[in-house]
Amino acid sequence: MDVNPKKVLVTGGSGFIGARLVAALLDAGHTVTIYDKRQSELFPDLNIVADVRDKLALASACKGMDVIYHLAAEHADNVRPPTLYYDVNVKGA
Repeated sequence: MDVNPKKVLVTGGSGFIGARLVAALLDAGHTVTIYDKRQSELFPDLNIVADVRDKLALASACKGMDVIYHLAAEHADNVRPPTLYYDVNVKGA
């Protein structure tokens, strides 16, 4: 357990890498919140289901956090519309 536990927000925490980061953070004794457009299968009770492009929801989720890991991204080859890459990965970031 970490001697100084933190409140941590992980955007994209429902994905492959995010879920592993969340597990490691929990094992280290941190309090974790996942912010993702998809419900976490491994940690559904830690999830805020929302989009990183929703500035008000994201700002609200960030309040009171000590650390934020930003992993949210559109990454599939067949994303439609193609502008979604820019909207999420540039504007959302």
